[in-house]
Amino acid sequence: MNSSIQRNAGDQVYGIEGNLFIETLNGFNGSAELLGFYGNTDIQGGAGADYSLSNSFFLDVKAMFSYSEIGIRIKNRPEIYGGVKTLENFDPAQNKRTVDSACILVPASY
Repeated sequence: MNSSIQRNAGDQVYGIEGNLFIETLNGFNGSAELLGFYGNTDIQGGAGADYSLSNSFFLDVKAMFSYSEIGIRIKNRPEIYGGVKTLENFDPAQNKRTVDSACILVPASY
């Protein structure tokens, strides 16, 4: 007996993100971040490293939503931040992965 299992892989999102920031309210400070992210089309979690012209290197962990994000930067003292962005939800992929499986019945021997 053969059967196929279809799993919609279109709601998974993963990749690498890079950003450049310019802070204007706390003095002119530029920074850049590079992080990997994983999640679904509505929310993704990301972790990576940042470099700031005034604060050197620090770690970054954040949750990304459509048009917004919230995270924490970790250096000497943790810093919570939030932001608005232009990226909407990811469009789901239209592919499906099909796995063929076979079931073989073997009689038990006595």
